[in-house]
Amino acid sequence: MDSPDPTYVDEIKTTLSRLNAYLILSPDIQTILSSPTGNIMTGPTPTEVETTSYFTSFPANTLPPEFQVLPLTREIEVEVGRIVSRKHHLKEMLQDPELEEKLGKPLVKYLQFAVGDVKGMNLKNLAWHGFLSPLMGMIGRSLIRDQLIELRKTTSTYPDKKENIPLPPLPTYISHPKMAFRQIAKTSALIHPDHRQYWETYAQFQTESHYTLLPVGVTLFQHCLRRLWVAAMATRDPEFKETRVTANNTDFYVTLDEIFSPVWSGEVCRPGASYYTTVYNHAKTESEEHVLIPILGGDMFAMLLDIFVHGEGPRLRDKMSHGEVEDIPEGMARHVTCVMFRVLGLFAEEGGVAKEEGGVAREGVAKEGVARELYPRCGIYHPWEMVKTQLEQAEGHLAAFETLIQNTETPTKPLPDVIKNLLAYCAGANSNFTPPTVPMFLGPDKVRHYKMILAVCKNHTATAETMVAMVTEKRALLEARQLRSRQRDNLVKLESYGPALLGAMRHWKDLVFAFLSAVEEGREACWGMKVYQKCFENTLTAARESKWDNMASTLLTAFNSRTIL
Repeated sequence: MDSPDPTYVDEIKTTLSRLNAYLILSPDIQTILSSPTGNIMTGPTPTEVETTSYFTSFPANTLPPEFQVLPLTREIEVEVGRIVSRKHHLKEMLQDPELEEKLGKPLVKYLQFAVGDVKGMNLKNLAWHGFLSPLMGMIGRSLIRDQLIELRKTTSTYPDKKENIPLPPLPTYISHPKMAFRQIAKTSALIHPDHRQYWETYAQFQTESHYTLLPVGVTLFQHCLRRLWVAAMATRDPEFKETRVTANNTDFYVTLDEIFSPVWSGEVCRPGASYYTTVYNHAKTESEEHVLIPILGGDMFAMLLDIFVHGEGPRLRDKMSHGEVEDIPEGMARHVTCVMFRVLGLFAEEGGVAKEEGGVAREGVAKEGVARELYPRCGIYHPWEMVKTQLEQAEGHLAAFETLIQNTETPTKPLPDVIKNLLAYCAGANSNFTPPTVPMFLGPDKVRHYKMILAVCKNHTATAETMVAMVTEKRALLEARQLRSRQRDNLVKLESYGPALLGAMRHWKDLVFAFLSAVEEGREACWGMKVYQKCFENTLTAARESKWDNMASTLLTAFNSRTIL
């Protein structure tokens, strides 16, 4: 389904109003947060602590103090990661014996209680999973800030291990009139009453182009999606536990990955908690429709997968919460903000809210080339879409290479046996494979196969790009009369062997389709894919070193291994 179902949306609104009776935080967690044990460590008088640049552009006292818990807890994870390995989450890092040796037992124990123990305050998880509460205001402004000051006294002598990898881009397929933000924040049924003031503050600053508040919006939006998911499940199954909208210290929180997963097989509980009857969530099979698609529409659902879930995508909430990204590009922040308000707008009262069609901007909204056929059904960062993108990029390079070798004026060389054999193989190769029909959701085994195929495709694309670059560079040197004799010989080889190498490189697309067909049929293909993984690693190396005979030999050996079917 590409468009939201209005009848179903109205039904969900009724369930959402019932969910307002549930607290953001369970009484047990509220007791822990307000407990005097939060003062077991006294630090210096709270002073301004340099955190991320997220909130520095806002006038003092214009933001709820609990917003500060997000950058403060994130910075604690970053600082702890300067001492111990950042390959693990904060909870595991705080249990590393090396940390206690460097920081001392009192500070480590306090950090574990405040941000690293599910039976303690657990502030980082509570905040970044969307359970912001006024109770966190005092803690964020004093206790957490004091811990960060103490922590930095030690960590300042250690190197910064942050890997601020640029985020994968998101297309700006959707926009939204800013004047509607406040109306949506005031009336959307998707927002819990205790969070409405937060959304109104967020909406106020979005209309003033303060996109640095995106981490706040994303965490609050996660809570809204959790409410929507529980409402959808409760509407489908009256016995579904609506209390999953409340944070407690016995059950794991429902995460974005679980909300958007194809099949949810039951409730995950912490050790000691009871286990519940298995309940199928979303869809019982990979081909069935996810429970949120009739509510959000296919386009919007795919956009959310791209923003938060797909492994090759930005995964914004994860990367912001773990300190893996420093700055969010303004265009991406604007796009994500518009997407969030468009989802909230589905459940808002009319008046200033643009009409929805397919989850995409339509009436009264500036649209940027949005159409159903333009946004991939599974999202641009779905494993299959990523593979298709690599194949398309490779074909673009190969087409450019074909044009180059057709317009050559250099003499050709006699073809060695390996090139003749490669030409013969390509002439008789099966090229009747067609793209498989890939479902929106892939199980763990299929994801594993797709990741391997994508890795090979990236090397394949890089090889094709290298071939074009080699011909272009060498011809430029030839025209400038700066090409050495050995380089000239390599150019002649490449242009002479070009048709064979071109055919072999294009044959890879057929092999990808054959592999994916085998995967969709449930056959194990990892062993065969490992052969091609090694093949294109060696092929890329040979291309970069201008060893075209080696490249042809490597391709021919892999093709003759017949590891697909």
